[in-house]
Amino acid sequence: KYQRNVDAQVYKTAANTQQVPYMRLEDKAGNVAFFSSDGVIDDRTAPEGPSITITTPESKAGYYNGNVNFTIDVKDSATPDSARNKTYSGLKEVSYKIYKDGNSSSPTQTGNYNSELTARKNRIQSLVKRETINASLNNSNRVTIEVRAVDYAGNESVQTKEIKIDITAPRAEISFDLNNPLNGKYYNATRTATVTVYERNFDPNDVHFTITNTDGSMPSISGWSIGSQTGVSDDTPNTCTVSFSTDGDYTMAMECTDLAGNGSNRADTPEFTIDKTVPTISVAFDNNNALNGKYYSTPRTATIT
Repeated sequence: KYQRNVDAQVYKTAANTQQVPYMRLEDKAGNVAFFSSDGVIDDRTAPEGPSITITTPESKAGYYNGNVNFTIDVKDSATPDSARNKTYSGLKEVSYKIYKDGNSSSPTQTGNYNSELTARKNRIQSLVKRETINASLNNSNRVTIEVRAVDYAGNESVQTKEIKIDITAPRAEISFDLNNPLNGKYYNATRTATVTVYERNFDPNDVHFTITNTDGSMPSISGWSIGSQTGVSDDTPNTCTVSFSTDGDYTMAMECTDLAGNGSNRADTPEFTIDKTVPTISVAFDNNNALNGKYYSTPRTATIT
């Protein structure tokens, strides 16, 4: 007759071990039976695992001017339970999202690999994936790659990496304070140009002027004033002035490249002339032998200069 044993035994697994509990039963008649589970993994290593590494290619000063490839490397942390064995529960969920300007609630791109991790018995410890950030969707100085991973023991990790993407070319313009020349191109006063570059990631060290003057002297170029929305807006105005104060026939052009390597348009001006020199007149005669102070008996020729 079967009689329930009221003296039940409780078996506790050791932390960070993987075990297969089994039991051997023998009744008084000598009948023997064996019972076992599918296995138990006792994973108490939160929050160390899983580990996440996000890798992007090298870039110019941390800026990218196109789509950006990146690699996700996720590994479920393994805890040694003996000299030879290591315990891990396996990856259950791995996902990523891309967002810009700190707006994590409205990602521009998302993805996950959960369908590859549904078989718990496979106990996948590591996963490496390659993805691409769409630059047109993420044209910002604050682009965040966020990766989330969860293992089958419920341990969760989140890793982020921030990059800068700029695919917008600088826009260069030149304007002058004096715009009413005499006879088409002549000015009798100092003429000052204001050069404006509309750019989010302006680089004052990568601006190139091409200026000519028939008289040789060059204009004075001021330092750059950087706009307050630098790093935020593609329409940030960055300005300097060029003062043409000495006489000469001038031409001017300029172009620049931003920190991401985007080149601007070429801004130039028609030729103009600065002439601040007052004309002088002199008269010379070939005959200066006057009689009685002012009388001449032969023709007299004057040369006017």
